[in-house]
Amino acid sequence: MAADVVMARIAGLSPALRRTAQLMVVQAYFDESGSNVHSPVFAMGGFISTVDRWAAFSLDWEAALAEAPALDYFRMNEAHRLKEQFGEERGWDEELRDKRVNRLCEIICDHAITRVDIALYRKDYDIIFEDITDEFEMFKNPYFALFMEAVKEIGILRWEVGDDSVLEYIFDELGTIGEVAVQHWPVIKAAMPFGIGAYVGERPIHQDDKKFLPLQAADLYAWQCRRYFRENMVLDIPAREPVKILAKLKHIERKIDREQMRSMVHFAKRALEKKARDGG
Repeated sequence: MAADVVMARIAGLSPALRRTAQLMVVQAYFDESGSNVHSPVFAMGGFISTVDRWAAFSLDWEAALAEAPALDYFRMNEAHRLKEQFGEERGWDEELRDKRVNRLCEIICDHAITRVDIALYRKDYDIIFEDITDEFEMFKNPYFALFMEAVKEIGILRWEVGDDSVLEYIFDELGTIGEVAVQHWPVIKAAMPFGIGAYVGERPIHQDDKKFLPLQAADLYAWQCRRYFRENMVLDIPAREPVKILAKLKHIERKIDREQMRSMVHFAKRALEKKARDGG
């Protein structure tokens, strides 16, 4: 946990210095979209901000959910289909839904610092990872490649500016990537370009998206990213309103191609070989 990392960094200071030590804790909330077998795109989206800003975000998000028609929680798939929390029997229609989604995007912009989205096309994934050996079982989950790329890009950005704040990754406990990311976190760090591993942050954790509200924001964004990439596979389709609103934030965006996927496997292989040599 981030609190343990903070304590580890300041534990050796004298009590007087420890009281005045300031270490920023940053949290990156991520979710995935596109696991449906008919989806041509796998996407991962999320937001990075400080714990103080996330605390303020949660107050505003909860207040927005409570506005009539009230929501117990937010999930973009339910909003899109006008089902469950967004069911017509609860007073929802397309116009009200769109207004609420846009309102939630404005709240995200008020508190998040950076948005992150990574995508890859299913056809490319199927070609590169058609015959995955047990050695690379982590790549059987396409979102592992997405998360690995996100960690690399975040690490490079932090390395460039010398940002050594504590960084924590949080996933929805119902998603498919969180468990894989935790299990293979040492491989992810070891596969980073030289010098970047120290900046990629801490081992991911899982939380309940109904309790940890930034995960609902990540769900919203991951879904919007997948739709944007899907709609732009052939034609150049203008971004829809939620994406336009979120464009105010700093942005890390990557679309992984086949060559990048091959490179990931190469670096993962080197990391696994090093792990074996070190007796791990």
